[in-house]
Amino acid sequence: MNKATRSIAAAVVALAAVLAACPSVAQQRQSEDTEKALRAQADRAGVIYQRGKAAHYTQKFDLSGMPHYVPKQQLTGWIRLHGNNYLSDGMLGELWQQGFAKYQPGIRISYFLPTSALAFAALYYQQADLVMGHRPGFYDLLAYERVMNFDPVEITAVTGSFDVG
Repeated sequence: MNKATRSIAAAVVALAAVLAACPSVAQQRQSEDTEKALRAQADRAGVIYQRGKAAHYTQKFDLSGMPHYVPKQQLTGWIRLHGNNYLSDGMLGELWQQGFAKYQPGIRISYFLPTSALAFAALYYQQADLVMGHRPGFYDLLAYERVMNFDPVEITAVTGSFDVG
């Protein structure tokens, strides 16, 4: 080997060593970023949990004008609800479960609520009976209709406004 070839070979080896070290530096940085993001997410969850336990709307609803609900039959089984994490971050999911149990004590509600983003797919994978999340988009509906062979029933609820007068 001549001197130029040795110099090029040495440069290639040095470059390979530097490049081999780069992924570990990038992975270390990504690991630090991931840990930081997970800590921030855990802190956020704690704040949301504390806020969710506080009563923000203290007026009581006058429901005396409503007809009293009497179930025609007592049911047993489970309702599987997936989606919006705010049901469990606050008190709403627990209050729903307690209120529903007054009329249908044989029904249990199972919640899987990491995020609204995954809610709709749980219906056509038959992992949920109800989902709570964003309004389904084109591809949500397309997948549901192709798998289930019928349109989903959509119900608008918990829009955030009651007393807007």
